[in-house]
Amino acid sequence: LSPARYDALRKQSALRRPEIRRQWSTRERISVLWAGQPETADCLKTLENLLPNLVRHRLQLLFKAHPRDAGYLRGAYRDILGLQELSPLALTAESVEETLMRAPRRVVTQFSSVAIDAGFYGIPSLNVLLPGAGGDRLIEKKGWAAPPHCLEGAALTVNAADFLPEQLEVILNARVARDQIINCIDSYFSPELTNTTA
Repeated sequence: LSPARYDALRKQSALRRPEIRRQWSTRERISVLWAGQPETADCLKTLENLLPNLVRHRLQLLFKAHPRDAGYLRGAYRDILGLQELSPLALTAESVEETLMRAPRRVVTQFSSVAIDAGFYGIPSLNVLLPGAGGDRLIEKKGWAAPPHCLEGAALTVNAADFLPEQLEVILNARVARDQIINCIDSYFSPELTNTTA
């Protein structure tokens, strides 16, 4: 059974998804939400590999550092947040709900629970689990090579930087794959709706 902590999100799914899809249909520029973890060095390594791909796709970066990421307060991401080609928005101070209602088209993370929350809004996620960063950290913290919902198809994962462009392309542009992810989210977390995706 899906954990009780998601009960409120399950009940809100049917209301949130149509609003998210409406925003997607009216936006000229696609935004992607980065949801970080507390370990600054791991996040910076992951972002170093991710950002050139976001620039190539002309995406806007919505940036949400983890609340316990001490590097964020020290300005470790200043250069990233100054990248004009990504028009970044720093959203760390916002609630998760407020950030997701900005309707990012996708969430990219190492293994943040924000990506799970996004699934209830119909927003698919990509978990970037690189060696020496998110991949090793997840094994250290949880003993997992990938989060359980990823193993069930409820999110995409990438374990090597060389495959990041390919997986980002899939989650951005392959509608069948995106629909399958949302269907797996619905199966795994049981939101209270009949699935529709965009």
